[in-house]
Order: sequence, then structure tokens, then C-alpha cells
Amino acid sequence: MKGKFLNGFKFRWNRYKKKKGFFPALYIGLAAIILTVVFFSQKEESSTVDEDFAKDEIFSNDNERFDNEEAKEVLQEEEMIQLPMDPRVKGKTVTKFFDANGAEDELEQSVTFYNNRYYESKGVHLKAEDDTAFDVVAAISGKVKEIKEDPLLGNIVILEHDNGIETYYASLAETSVEENAEVKQGEKLGEAGKNVFHADSGIHVHFEIHKDGIEVNPESFFDEPFQNLVELSLESLDEEKEVEGNDEMESEIEEEEEEDSLMENEEENEESLENNDDLISLA
Repeated sequence: MKGKFLNGFKFRWNRYKKKKGFFPALYIGLAAIILTVVFFSQKEESSTVDEDFAKDEIFSNDNERFDNEEAKEVLQEEEMIQLPMDPRVKGKTVTKFFDANGAEDELEQSVTFYNNRYYESKGVHLKAEDDTAFDVVAAISGKVKEIKEDPLLGNIVILEHDNGIETYYASLAETSVEENAEVKQGEKLGEAGKNVFHADSGIHVHFEIHKDGIEVNPESFFDEPFQNLVELSLESLDEEKEVEGNDEMESEIEEEEEEDSLMENEEENEESLENNDDLISLA
């Protein structure tokens, strides 16, 4: 049986070989099989390479984001805090930061009189020497935390920075940025204007620096590295606040004592006058 099968196969093979075009068809078929195997093997390798490339790209992007954030923080630490006004404008300080231990003339420049009351300045007022409007710019690179309009202080822009530091720009006639926007140092935030609360300052920008919610004197950090502000001790600020609070309390007590003394003197004078009237009537 096996012999018959082999003989039949040889007979058919010999018959096919004698046909015209047999070997070209055989070669084409073998080539097609080989190309199919090569194609699928390359596709599998390509898929593996693409997966590896995608993983590398994701890892690379994560590293790039990390590097960018790290570089941004390093750059900000190296920034020198600048005046919040167009550097081409000649400016001047018309109101200073209130410091209870400051000189008498500086104390006079660090209070605002409004509605029959004096208010301590938590920042500085800067204006152009020619009293014209000017561009208000970011003193430090940061992110726009909030933009609001105040009926007394005008438009306000608040920037947040690293290490719990914020900068505060008020008395703006108009704003040029949006909330959550990243701004670079020197980038325009708006235009200086007037406000009701600081009417005597005319066209100006009211500028404050806060560290962890506590106001610090901006003039102490202009043209100083941002890192100096980061390293500022909050304990010393708290002590200054406590001293100022005690001074205010003592001042209030002294005023109350003076008022009480004046009232006592007035009462004594009234009694004296009444006694004189009684003596005159008896006479």
C-alpha cells in the first residue's frame, strides 16, 4: 500500500514538473511564504519597539516636567526682586511700610488718613515722578492667584510664589492678566491708577509682600535675591507684630487715661463754677 502511494506521488510529481511554468510558480509560492513569515516577524518586533519607545517617551516626559519644575524653582530663587513698575519709568515712593520702630518722618509717610481715621500702611505706594500712568509689572515670577475689584482700592492682582510668598498689587486702573496664568518677572499685570482709599497718592500702585500671611517691608527686599525673602525668619516678624500690638495697646490706654483726666477736670471746673454761683447768690 505504501509503495503504491509513493509510486503515485512520484508519477504526479514527474507529470507536474513537465508542465510549463511549474518551477516559476513553485518559486513564487515559496517566496510568498518566506515574505509572509518575515513580514509578521518584523511587525512583532516593531510592536515591541513601539511599546518600549512609548514607555521611554512617557518616562522622558515625566523627567522633563520634573526638570522644568526644578529649573523654574531654581530660577526664581536666583531672581532679584524688582520694583513693580516699568523700569523705563522714573518712580518715587510716596507712602512707606509702617514700622513702629521707624524714624518720625517715615512714620508720617506710612499712615493713610481716611474717614477721620489713620490707617497703617501694609506696603508701599509707588508712582511716576511726572504723575502719569505707567505699566505695573510682576516683581517676581509667579502664578496669578486672584484678580478682584475693590470699591476703595481699585483693581487688585495677587500673585503666588514658592515657599508661601505672595505679592499684592492694588490701585490698578485695568488688568492685563487672567487668574491661574503663569507670569514672568517684569511681565505687565495692568496699569496704575487712582483709588478712593489712597486718594492723596494720586496715580500709583500699592504693593505688598506677604510671607505665610504676614506683611513684610518691600523696601527691605528690592534688588535683593528672592532667596533672602525665603530665608526670612517668621519669628522675628511675629516679635515685631507683638511689639507693634503692645505699642498700640499702650497708646490706646494712654488716650483713655487722658480722656478720663480731661473729663475729671471738666467736672471739677463745673463744680467750681457752681460753687462760685452759689457764693454770688448768697452775697
